[in-house]
Amino acid sequence: MTIIKILDEVRNWLDSEICENFSFKKDPGKDEPIDAGYNYELVKPKAFTLYPPFDEKFPSITVQFGNGVQSKFEESGELKLRFLFATWNPGLHYKDGETPAFKLNTEGWRDVWNFVDYTLIKLTNTNSLTSKIRIKHEDKISFGPMAENETLPNYYPYWCAWIEFTIQYGINSTNEDITNLI
Repeated sequence: MTIIKILDEVRNWLDSEICENFSFKKDPGKDEPIDAGYNYELVKPKAFTLYPPFDEKFPSITVQFGNGVQSKFEESGELKLRFLFATWNPGLHYKDGETPAFKLNTEGWRDVWNFVDYTLIKLTNTNSLTSKIRIKHEDKISFGPMAENETLPNYYPYWCAWIEFTIQYGINSTNEDITNLI
């Protein structure tokens, strides 16, 4: 199984098993004022492979990978995966009677951690992401907030976190996957 195919299949799993279960506020862009007058839009997060496009980062989950190993003898490989979670939420939208109202606050971090918690539960209760990709539960699942120099940066109203774990996959003894890449 090629790395490209693994990443694409994991992204597809994220789309169907994780993203479909959420709706978050969409980043309206830099020209929109963030006040009671702006109409926010709820959208399903998108799953991306390696890097999100510049114009669609929030909300999203991006699958990336670190190092990997393969063993011809064991006919399997392992790959360290990292899911990057990104949400946007500047505050609380509500109605004051019939009038839309908005309260600027820093509680938007809860969105990204609901996203992470749900994914952690799903990963913990899942043995395989596909028929050929197994979660290595004997290795631990790590998670945390995005940090710079071991401190939490303030990117308000953007909220980011990550999950990291190892998968195991079978390797082909034929050139079928490679032929498709050439």
